[in-house]
Amino acid sequence: MPRKTKKLSRKPLRKDATPATSARIVTLAMYDYHLAEDNGKHGLIGIFDTLGAKQFPARFAFYLFVKATAAPGRHAAKIELREKANNKLTFQLPVFEFDLPVQPVAYQDMVTQINLEFPGPGLYEWRVYLDNVL
Repeated sequence: MPRKTKKLSRKPLRKDATPATSARIVTLAMYDYHLAEDNGKHGLIGIFDTLGAKQFPARFAFYLFVKATAAPGRHAAKIELREKANNKLTFQLPVFEFDLPVQPVAYQDMVTQINLEFPGPGLYEWRVYLDNVL
């Protein structure tokens, strides 16, 4: 008895359809030490995802690495840290503007050193807005 095979249904793209060109975050990392090579390669040493303290207020110093991609042209990135419980802004970096060329597909690397003092414990999250979109 022959086996039935299921055909994949694929809708053809409309001729006027274009791929999404919105900006997006490729990588976001907190880490202890940064190495930058002449060829553009980054070395991130001591990557972590949580901070802990025995007492407060607590001061932390670390690096933040963000890699973004977008359509060619001028873009802006705003990076902030917010307390999750009440959406309170804790820390914000200056707006970072950058240009991406037409070819090849390009990425923008943003590296900054962060020095923060947390008054008390809590849950926080990084938010990156690219071209005013979270």
